[in-house]
Amino acid sequence: MITLTVDGVTDGKSLNTNHVEAQADVVRPFLDHYELQGVAVDPLTGKYYVSSGHGFPDDSMVSIYDNAAAFEADNASGAISLGDYDKGEYDIGGTYFSVRGGEIIGRTNEARGEEDPFPDQTYLAKWDAVDGSSDQRGDPIPGLIGENGAGTFDWGGFTAVNTMQDSTGIYVVGRIDDSTWQVSKIDPDTLSPIESKTFAAGGLGYGFAVDGTFFFGDSSSSEHIGTAFDFETGVKTTVDVNIAIPGDDLITNVVYDSAADNLYITNTGTDEISVVHNISDVLFV
Repeated sequence: MITLTVDGVTDGKSLNTNHVEAQADVVRPFLDHYELQGVAVDPLTGKYYVSSGHGFPDDSMVSIYDNAAAFEADNASGAISLGDYDKGEYDIGGTYFSVRGGEIIGRTNEARGEEDPFPDQTYLAKWDAVDGSSDQRGDPIPGLIGENGAGTFDWGGFTAVNTMQDSTGIYVVGRIDDSTWQVSKIDPDTLSPIESKTFAAGGLGYGFAVDGTFFFGDSSSSEHIGTAFDFETGVKTTVDVNIAIPGDDLITNVVYDSAADNLYITNTGTDEISVVHNISDVLFV
């Protein structure tokens, strides 16, 4: 595992700004009853979690896998329900969420009604990854847009308040206006921002964090990653990374496993999840 030091230099390595290519290998299909998939990895327990990734009250179940091998083999050790929507209990409202020390952290799926059935709030909630109970909500994250489309990655779909996790902590990524994105580091105990920083960009397709640096795809249908943002320094850098993904692309979730240095890419275009091993060797030199 690589540890961030200063000025974007990681254990003697720096951001790779040269053209680089990598191959993503398909490791498993979607769960057949989910139209979308949200994936998270708990760095403290090594367990993997898959949710519906849906903002609608269609299915509150989260499948649990004991390790990467079980996840890739679709061999779940169990599942939990995060709540009953009809009783005012909400599950995860998006494809991006995080899990740390047995606690699920993400935005809730509270919708505004049948005419506009998408979540729009910008606060996070916490669920127990053992029994699915939710006992904590944070305050709204200042500046962040919660509305679908206006605040999301370019495909829309519940990606206005995106929790992302790496070796440095848990963050929320989203828009504050048409040309500005915000990254907020989150206190996992209070669910409130510790620090927020912004960078200029138009439409982006997806994102993930590796050791304090955030990487963003040009669009949800593009294999090209052209933007990197170092949270420590607040510097945005143009990069040229192309990850070849089998089949047509509609990338709706990306998650980094900091313990294994693996990147998992969820492709709704093919209903498959792919992996790039040792992703740091591609992103840093």
